[in-house]
Amino acid sequence: MGLLEDTEYGVAQLKAEWQRILAVVEQIYPDPEDWDSETSLMGTKNPTAVLEHI
Repeated sequence: MGLLEDTEYGVAQLKAEWQRILAVVEQIYPDPEDWDSETSLMGTKNPTAVLEHI
């Protein structure tokens, strides 16, 4: 694989891992409005927005 393919594969792996993390967090804190700065992911109340920037 070339560098581009490796990078695309790595990004896909990170997105998949992020989705698994979100699933666990959403089980613990089902309502994002209840999240505070200590429980929110990456300092946002909308952690899925992080994926849009990847």
